[in-house]
Amino acid sequence: MILYYFKIRGQLILRKLQDAGIPLLIGIPALFVLFYFVSEEIYERLEFQNMCYLYGALMFGAVIANADKGRQRFLFQHYPENKYFSLNIIENIVLYLPLGVYYWYKDDWVYALTWLCVTFVVGMIQIPNVNFKKRIPTPFLKHSLESIVGFRKNYLFFFLMYFVLWQSVKVQNLNLGLFCLLAVFVYCSFFFVKSEPLYYVWNYRLNPNDFLIEKLKTAGINSLSVSGLITIILFLVYPAEYEIIALGNLWGLSVVSVVLLSKYSVYPSELNLQQLFMIALCLFFPLIIPVLLFYFYVQACSQLKEIL
Repeated sequence: MILYYFKIRGQLILRKLQDAGIPLLIGIPALFVLFYFVSEEIYERLEFQNMCYLYGALMFGAVIANADKGRQRFLFQHYPENKYFSLNIIENIVLYLPLGVYYWYKDDWVYALTWLCVTFVVGMIQIPNVNFKKRIPTPFLKHSLESIVGFRKNYLFFFLMYFVLWQSVKVQNLNLGLFCLLAVFVYCSFFFVKSEPLYYVWNYRLNPNDFLIEKLKTAGINSLSVSGLITIILFLVYPAEYEIIALGNLWGLSVVSVVLLSKYSVYPSELNLQQLFMIALCLFFPLIIPVLLFYFYVQACSQLKEIL
């Protein structure tokens, strides 16, 4: 039964790659190559210990997210308790493998074994299904649907980023703090990837231009409300680097804007491979962001004329 479960999970992942138009023989190796080069770039800019804090926090967040209540309910309904824990442990180890192999490549067995033990222990814990009587508060405006839903589903990520920020302040490493700032902006941009139902857009009695300006303004305010504390801390700890910190905020707001406009450039359809590739380019080549903003804005206005 366990092998059948992982066979189904693998088929789902492969089908998502195929639906996105990504060739399997290219897409899967490309992910590992990208992970290696990104890790090497981070390794060049951060001390190895700080990098371990960063990757460890991200991996731990992925392990916790993998234990959501919907998945737990499904597994308990279909598998006995001993197989439930076996599935948890195996999936956690799969999530750990890229990180563990990289630690092994860097000859750091202490961190490799430490995080392997963490993934094993978390896999043995049954995270309780907690029903909150009150909703998790958010720093967003009440009509900010995408941000509120995204924040409540993934609020642990922000706590992890603040932990990494604390480490950056502790060791006086600006690059690690800037990574936290940029990661929060990129994560906020994920809130706007999925298209909302048509009637959510119909409720706006605005023309396409005013609608996009309103959405961009709301998205910018919401992103700053999450990243604001990080920015303030970085300004206080590294006052001489205020220009770099300000540019980081500008880059982050630009990425959020690109993702938002790209969504409405194909609305009500979902983002396709072309849009996702262009978004990925702007993450690594900031100079093309103005071009993408103009391109997606024109496309979004044209697409929304038929709806608004």
